[in-house]
Amino acid sequence: PNIYSVIMTTDNNLLGSGDQEAQLEEALKVVRREAFEMKRWLDRERLIDALKHAQTMLGELKTNTLSPKFYYRLYIDSTNELQHLESFLTDLAQRGKCPLELYENVQYAQSIVPRLYLMITLGAVHIRSG
Repeated sequence: PNIYSVIMTTDNNLLGSGDQEAQLEEALKVVRREAFEMKRWLDRERLIDALKHAQTMLGELKTNTLSPKFYYRLYIDSTNELQHLESFLTDLAQRGKCPLELYENVQYAQSIVPRLYLMITLGAVHIRSG
């Protein structure tokens, strides 16, 4: 397949503008709900539970039906919420707790998109913590 056929296939999966707005709003509701739960578990220092909600939140990025404009909004909101997890992990690392074990656990996440985002987040914290 050439690049043109790949682009055409991708474009055929896109929803109409009104449908995209509705799908985006639905995805953002999930992101907000799961981010709230993630932060709630982080406040209780229950990291594994928080990671489960982060994984569900990031699962919303697994779509091919949104145009770049709508997907970008979903991406920005999701990664902004992910910063709370990153801050928590940075605090853990500063207290001498190693997030490397968590990095290994995250590799077993079922879905590739959430797994990659979580691995990047944990890896960045690990690298910065030295």
